Amino acid sequence: MAGQRAFLVLAIGDEVGHAVELQAYDAVAKFLELNAAAYGLPDQLDDLDDEQRETLNEAYEQRHVPRFLPTRPASLALPPLHVTLHPSPALSKTVTNFAALCTGERGTQKKGPYKPLSYAKTPIHRIEKGFVLQGGDFTRGDGSGGDSIYGGSLPLEKAGLRPAALDPPLRWGRGTLAMASSASGKSTSQFFISLTDDPAQLKKLDGKYVAFGRVDGPEGWEDTLRAVESRGSTGEKVWIEDCGVL
Repeated sequence: MAGQRAFLVLAIGDEVGHAVELQAYDAVAKFLELNAAAYGLPDQLDDLDDEQRETLNEAYEQRHVPRFLPTRPASLALPPLHVTLHPSPALSKTVTNFAALCTGERGTQKKGPYKPLSYAKTPIHRIEKGFVLQGGDFTRGDGSGGDSIYGGSLPLEKAGLRPAALDPPLRWGRGTLAMASSASGKSTSQFFISLTDDPAQLKKLDGKYVAFGRVDGPEGWEDTLRAVESRGSTGEKVWIEDCGVL
């Protein structure tokens, strides 16, 4: 299926705690950069051997209260999800909306609260193992909000309700991308990715939600979905760290 491609980078963990650790690491790196010559050390943390790290530790603790953290904290980001968006003109408004919210190119909402029209740094607020992961609520972050680039509801493109009839066909399954909708059938910015190939589960989606793309790469994307599924039951925070178009 040839079409525009987008990417989502999901992250899992303690975002605040990770930021504190990065700050501590950056403080040590800056201290070394400024004082390396005085202690006869290389000016980059990665170039230090064990003995040199101990020397730096002693020097740093004499001058600073923050804890000594000479190793960069591991990223909380998971392998990216690459999504191919369906090329059908019958889905053009849905695809344009999603792609623009990935890039953030449309600025802020047309009406208050004037939030950025962007998925970046927004939560994955719903995770049901073996069913769906859902995000895209950039106004409230809890599944009760959202907005489209058009201002308000997204025009309903009915062709996506039966995606197997599209040209080329788009079949429901694990990795299918679709717009979430309210009880009244209206969509804004919230989307979901199917986490199942179970026909009984997929029957709940076909004919009810507009499907418009599929996760199809790169290598490791299945690991990302599995990681999100496993963390969903723990209540650990999951969010969109980065997004855009390819």
